Amino acid sequence: MTTPTTPIPTKNVLLLRTPAEGGLNNFENAFNTHGYLPTSVPVLETIFVNVEDLSSKIAAGPQNQSLSGVIVTSKRGMEAWSNAVKSIVSADPVDWSSVLFYAIEEATASATAELRAALPSRLVPGDTRGQAQSGTAEKLAHFISSDLSARADGSTARRLLYLTGDKNHDTLPNILTSAGIVLNALRVYATHGSPSFLHDLKNVIENVQAGKWPVEMFNRLKCQQGPTTASFMQDVLKLHVDVVAPRPTSRDLASAISAFDRT
Repeated sequence: MTTPTTPIPTKNVLLLRTPAEGGLNNFENAFNTHGYLPTSVPVLETIFVNVEDLSSKIAAGPQNQSLSGVIVTSKRGMEAWSNAVKSIVSADPVDWSSVLFYAIEEATASATAELRAALPSRLVPGDTRGQAQSGTAEKLAHFISSDLSARADGSTARRLLYLTGDKNHDTLPNILTSAGIVLNALRVYATHGSPSFLHDLKNVIENVQAGKWPVEMFNRLKCQQGPTTASFMQDVLKLHVDVVAPRPTSRDLASAISAFDRT
């Protein structure tokens, strides 16, 4: 039986995202598997805010706040949780390990697993749900509503801590509020344009002009990770979108682009 091998990268793809730190991450691995050589250029920078407020909420524990779960819609939100836990000097023996944790995508869920290995288990939500069933805020909201309604432990708590960034839409909170679920929203991070983006992109363009990259690689700028991004590009920026991944994961994005190239 022949063991499948990863093809040698022969095609270039530009990813507008923060490069991996300390080696390859899911995106690099996914594109390498399909024979692509990815280059990442960061578009945004993230700053964490309200760290003390989040630390206070974590130290207070879920029971004292009548919380039955936590919603985080991005990996940055999980990083904010990690920063807050590390800033706690002392705390009563609170326990978050049995609290429901709702994540919108696999990257967020993976970040939760990493935190469980690095932080005291009682300070990290232990039951992660939703990442397989949701790819958008709307789908996650409907899943949360259904999941809380179906709980068989007799709990009537329907209050969730909702960790947000500075660019969240109202879709998820509107759906959950209509379902009678109370959200304690806390902004924990904000994003702004990377000051080095133009310089970094200029270097890539110069490599194209020098023949180090085929010009066709810029077609990849039209291949989007998910329907939310595609809608923005089409409706707001008026750009043509060639490919939309069925789910916002690195594997689905790489597979969708590879299938598009083959046709």
